[in-house]
Amino acid sequence: MKTKVIFGLLAVVVVAGLVYMGQKPSTDSIKIGVISPLTGGAAYWGESALVGIRLAEQDLRLKGMDISVLIEDGQLDSKLALSAAQKLVDIDHVDAMYTEFNPAVVAVSSFLQDREMIQICNATPVSPLALSENFFKTYLDYEKSCEEVATVLKERGYKKIGILKMNLEHGDLCASGIERVFRTNVVIESYNAGMTDFRTSLTKLDAAGAEVIFHAAFQPETIASLKNMRELNMQHTFVGLAETMTPGIAEENSDVLEGAIVFGLPRVSPELLSRLESVAKDGALVDQNAAALAYLHITQLGEALNTCNKDTACVRRKLSEAPANKEMGFQGFKDRIAGFETLIQEWNEGAFVAI
Repeated sequence: MKTKVIFGLLAVVVVAGLVYMGQKPSTDSIKIGVISPLTGGAAYWGESALVGIRLAEQDLRLKGMDISVLIEDGQLDSKLALSAAQKLVDIDHVDAMYTEFNPAVVAVSSFLQDREMIQICNATPVSPLALSENFFKTYLDYEKSCEEVATVLKERGYKKIGILKMNLEHGDLCASGIERVFRTNVVIESYNAGMTDFRTSLTKLDAAGAEVIFHAAFQPETIASLKNMRELNMQHTFVGLAETMTPGIAEENSDVLEGAIVFGLPRVSPELLSRLESVAKDGALVDQNAAALAYLHITQLGEALNTCNKDTACVRRKLSEAPANKEMGFQGFKDRIAGFETLIQEWNEGAFVAI
């Protein structure tokens, strides 16, 4: 009898110690909500993200975690994203959110700002971070990346930059980075998302003396502007986002890509790429970075929620202390913003080559 009492007391002490250190593993099912574009112009990204999510779920379950990821289609539409977030939070009762792309992130962040819920925002805006200390941002730092590309352009002797600027926060951030380098030698033509005819804007930029057309946008707008530029016989250097030039799209548009420059996230390691390909189905792995980012952050969220027994403050601390990951160039979170190196490439004779 005394022996049983002693062991019982020891068990209580051990459990109490684990709770005190914030290290008690969760015994409840962990639910992570994801909002990503699964249809529409950015579906290639969402479909690739699903590959990373499947691999993350597989790895976390192998570690003994009872985890499920609930996925909703945001379609690059703020209203749809908001409805999806309301369902995931109020009906499905998810424990954390992973939200992708600008329109969705802004809408969902406004909805979540007064709730004690961790959200990793895979998008360009930094403004959502001001709404809640529980929000983290991943993907490129647009201001920094656009400044780095502008520096390369200046070193090549270009004097004046023309910008096609989408009326979303990422457009302002990128323009700010370019203006740091070229000062007043920048001309801007603004437009709303969904535009597909840029001939008037391109003609104005050309008339203003722009030598480079800089267009950081979604895939449909990027390809449309590049084709419009060549239709107008403009031989200007074109700069866009690497994520818009997925393998099939790049091959399909190789006739207008010569000399084009793209920038984006660093390359995924061969080891991680092989693992992602092993779970991909029906050619769904179109964008390696989409899959790798989803894998990284779903894994981080799952492990933190499990270790912290879903305690928000503890999860926030764990994410802030997340180690660097060489498999995809993640440098850790600083002030809740993920750090990545910028990969700059140029299309040369049928392939993108790092600059």
